[in-house]
Amino acid sequence: MSGPGGKTKSQATSSQKGKAATARQNRSATVEPEIQERGKTRATGVLEIDEDNQEIGDAEKGREFLEERLLMVPDGAPLTLNMLSSTLFQVAAMSGIGLPAINAVRAVAYLLKEVEIGEVTEAIRDIANAQFDEVTKDLKEFTEGLRDKLTEDLEKKMSMLEGKVADL
Repeated sequence: MSGPGGKTKSQATSSQKGKAATARQNRSATVEPEIQERGKTRATGVLEIDEDNQEIGDAEKGREFLEERLLMVPDGAPLTLNMLSSTLFQVAAMSGIGLPAINAVRAVAYLLKEVEIGEVTEAIRDIANAQFDEVTKDLKEFTEGLRDKLTEDLEKKMSMLEGKVADL
């Protein structure tokens, strides 16, 4: 129970300015201890983040923070999923971070790398398909032009031969 209202933490709601509430799945409080493993529990209720007390409030400040600590280099480089993934690996290597947080950060970094690979693969496929379509179109135009030219030349030669045969 928390506060004079008698609500549990999972029932508490936040209407204060500057706080973002993130709802998490509720989990039964009657989990048997032998089933529940250490480090594998989920938080229940509402997680409150006091945004007024945070140093980073937008992407620009976040980028400055990461660049100042040399977690994102080079300064001012365009953002890519690969760069963000590398930055997360740098964050995971920082001292003073617990193993669950390290594992979570590394997991996100690997997922970003997969997204990057998927996007690159898709981009390459799209480029290859566009090039293939262009080559196919050019080849079709060339063969149609060649057919028309050969047909025209054959008709001229046939008419010339017919004229010579008629003269005989």
